[in-house]
Amino acid sequence: MKAIIFDVFGTLIKVEKGNSARTVISHIAASGVDVDEKSFLTEWRSYYAARTAPECNFMTEREIFTARIKMFYERYGVSRNAQEDCDAMLSAAFSRTAYDDVIATLNELKKSCSIILGSNTDNDVLNAVLKTNMIPADKIYTSENLRCYKPNPRFFRMILKDCALTADEAMFVGDNPRDDISGPKALGIKTVLIDRSGNGELHGQDHTIASMHELISIAQMY
Repeated sequence: MKAIIFDVFGTLIKVEKGNSARTVISHIAASGVDVDEKSFLTEWRSYYAARTAPECNFMTEREIFTARIKMFYERYGVSRNAQEDCDAMLSAAFSRTAYDDVIATLNELKKSCSIILGSNTDNDVLNAVLKTNMIPADKIYTSENLRCYKPNPRFFRMILKDCALTADEAMFVGDNPRDDISGPKALGIKTVLIDRSGNGELHGQDHTIASMHELISIAQMY
């Protein structure tokens, strides 16, 4: 094992899922329009998924967020600036904090292998969060600089190539079965699903952990 590649948001950094969508819902509600949250969230997520698919022309996360917010504002007649609201939402992400088990685990793993980060986000968002939390990493990759999104195998293939790694020399750790398990597994990269809630679901991952501390013993196996 030469390197461990980590997803960031939801894996190393705490995330309140659906928070951005609910902020947009609150803006729409403030204009006097009632929105069904369940159907809104479904469309909100599907919009993102459709525009991060491998066959799509690449858009940054900021561009996707802005276009998505603008679409909903226009639909419900909300007179707000979608770009400004997007910027505010992404800026709020700068202050997100790491899980308590992250820093010590990464520092221990760094003694025997490289720590690489691979995240579906823009450069400014990730760099700000890493600086806030002092996350130790040898190399950092985002969808913005790779010009594609997980689980596109190209995302992982470019990381391997840039780091001069073969698939069996790396391991990918993440919390999202679709993005963090299926993509790297398709290339033969060992996968670890961090399941902090203890759902126990199987998605083809090689290992499942409830805490980052468990990763130390798994890495020693290879």
